[in-house]
Amino acid sequence: MKVPIIPNNEVNRLNELYSFKVLDSFKEKDYDYITHLASQICRTKYALITLIDKDRQWFKSKCGLSIQETHRDVSFCGHAIVENEEVFIVEDARESNIFFDNPLVINNPNIVFYAGIPLLSENGFALGTLCVFHDDLVKLSEEQLYSLKGLANQVMNLLNLRKSNLILNEQSKLLISKNNNLEDFFKIFEDLIVVTDLNLNIINSNVSWSKNFVDEELINPAQNFLDYINNGDKNDIKVQIEKVLKLRISDNFVCKVKNKKNSLKEIIWRIYFLDNNYYFYGRDVTKQKNIESNLLKLLNLSKTQNERLQNFAYIVSHNLRSHSTNISSLVHLIGEKYSVKENKFFKMLLMSSDNMIETTNNLSEVALLYDSNINEIKKFIIKKIIKKSIDTFQFQLKQSNIKVYLDVKESIKIYGFAEYLDSVFQNLISNAIKYSRDSNQKFLKIVSSDEDDYIKISFEDNGLGIDLERYKDKIFGMYKTFHFTENSRGLGLFITKNQMEAMGGWIEVESEVNKGSKFNLYFKKEDD
Repeated sequence: MKVPIIPNNEVNRLNELYSFKVLDSFKEKDYDYITHLASQICRTKYALITLIDKDRQWFKSKCGLSIQETHRDVSFCGHAIVENEEVFIVEDARESNIFFDNPLVINNPNIVFYAGIPLLSENGFALGTLCVFHDDLVKLSEEQLYSLKGLANQVMNLLNLRKSNLILNEQSKLLISKNNNLEDFFKIFEDLIVVTDLNLNIINSNVSWSKNFVDEELINPAQNFLDYINNGDKNDIKVQIEKVLKLRISDNFVCKVKNKKNSLKEIIWRIYFLDNNYYFYGRDVTKQKNIESNLLKLLNLSKTQNERLQNFAYIVSHNLRSHSTNISSLVHLIGEKYSVKENKFFKMLLMSSDNMIETTNNLSEVALLYDSNINEIKKFIIKKIIKKSIDTFQFQLKQSNIKVYLDVKESIKIYGFAEYLDSVFQNLISNAIKYSRDSNQKFLKIVSSDEDDYIKISFEDNGLGIDLERYKDKIFGMYKTFHFTENSRGLGLFITKNQMEAMGGWIEVESEVNKGSKFNLYFKKEDD
């Protein structure tokens, strides 16, 4: 006996067979009709629908035979599926080199004649056969073979239908599961969902909509979506619907909706069109809108109050400056006229008046930082402004024995505010005087350099210096002082930093205690 050859595509063939989920299935009349008909047409005692498993042939339907399966090694159908023929015929198994000693030939059912049609799937895999066999010699006509092939096709139609039904059942289960999940989501979704027909009659909605907007205690609660919409916003709905019909989706838009308590809620909506229905998706933004409105009111109030405060600060500093200047002039005049400059109390009075002038000047500059009416930014020759600032302090520099070295190119031009530039340079020169130390070679070096996209102006002195390790980020803070000197106010560097940033630049400091400080100003370059 020759054992059937295993096809080269056996793994894929078996996977295809298993995909039908037909092995060991229950008896079905549709298949039995086919085997009975095949037996009648071919005038054979036996007819089978066989499926070739890994180690067995199993019979989906049988006519004339009592057993349900045989081992694959003794099967005739195992040979039929590898011959690549439309029909595999054994005219006399007793005389065949392959089957003469086969148990199914020697013993019951004593097969002599066999004819098998391979059952080919749509992917070309032979799953089994529709076969007929007899215990005596049989000769099939062309018409009988043709009919047998037709019946084999019908078997495959039944198997394919079975497979399609299985797929449909799985898809149905999946759809049911997804639908159940969607329904659950639909119920718990916190945003608003309303489904309407083409006339905007409500056909479905989620719990959030019903709970907040549908008064179910009314005999006839509103059923048209527009009945819930504020009259002034109904036209917006119609405009968006026209857009939906053209583009299948709307823009986000806000309209007011009446809730159960007949108060208006601001809802941001988007509309979708699907299956001849409108889907309204909404989110209640009433609280958000109220918060935004209150914030806007607070901002406007703060702006108004800030403007009043600026005006107040400007007026006060301006008036104080006038009065303090008058007082200082009178004190100096008294000192000259009555020769009391060396008097201890007069010195205290003179120092106080000078301090008052400095304080009011600083207050004016602080007020200037927040003045929205400051002149527009202009281009300046930087050296001219620095010279002007040096001239302003010429007397104090001479008294303090500080030599000024000015190395700034005449060609350098920068953009800035005139008021700020004057203030920045004067503050740095004033600091150099204020924080100088006893030395025979006091100096203030003012140097310019070109730094890529910026112009750098450095003010370097050999004064008291600043402990950068100790003060770190406090250097440019308001009312921050680093030396216990009688003239320290702690405003100069704060004002300078803010004025530089207002002009699009910045300031950096290098310093060492008892060696001096170097303030680097960076001004943004501007194209000519």
